Amino acid sequence: MRASLLLLLAVALGGASAKIYHSVVVKDDRPLILLTDALGFAVGGKLDITIRDISLHGSKEKVSKWENFGFFLSPVEADMALKQDLADSSKCILNDVNNLFMFKDSAVQKVITEQLDEVTFHFVVQNGGLFYLYFANCGPDTPVSFDSRIEMYNLDKYGRNEYMSVGDTSLDSVHWVKTLLAAVESRFARVAGQVRDVLERSCGLQARVAKLLAERVEMVKKGAAVSEINRKLAPSQEAICAARHELEGAISTVFGAY
Repeated sequence: MRASLLLLLAVALGGASAKIYHSVVVKDDRPLILLTDALGFAVGGKLDITIRDISLHGSKEKVSKWENFGFFLSPVEADMALKQDLADSSKCILNDVNNLFMFKDSAVQKVITEQLDEVTFHFVVQNGGLFYLYFANCGPDTPVSFDSRIEMYNLDKYGRNEYMSVGDTSLDSVHWVKTLLAAVESRFARVAGQVRDVLERSCGLQARVAKLLAERVEMVKKGAAVSEINRKLAPSQEAICAARHELEGAISTVFGAY
């Protein structure tokens, strides 16, 4: 039973760290394709996009306008306005956003013409915040296919890649708590009193984690550096870690009683 819990914790804690996406688009004619979940970039966050196997499935005339196809980042808070702009079919959304790159770029053209197997673009996010990565297709009746690998990351204080959204460390704890709750409820119903205690502690921990996450995101939106965010929120983070250890002790008690 104890080994099962350790395995459960390993699964729960291991899933949210990486922000590396492998997206395969096959004959998709949607005008807007969401390629990633939201990521909280710190100021100076990094984005690498590798693209290969690009194909456009339309007439020669329709696919000649390579500026109709491109990638861009969009702030989460602008998502509603983005969809409203999309409803206006008379204009291409790529004309109203800051593009990362388009299919007309010479490097992409070399992939399309098979002079290169793939091409990688590197970007630095100047303003912190929560962003989605989109692919826009303004080509009428032109399905698109491509294979992409997307790395979204910040840098830790040593300058190393940190595949964590700002706030993901705390969000990871929320997922851990939810998974733990499910295990407790399903496997240890016989010790109801102790389970209730665990549930109460878990809910309290989850609320504290959610509050910390909200504080982190707000600081990112204001352009705070990662080091400043970590320094200001360190006491809260330490308190959450202490509460988490207490919760682990309560879980061990439940196992012993069972």
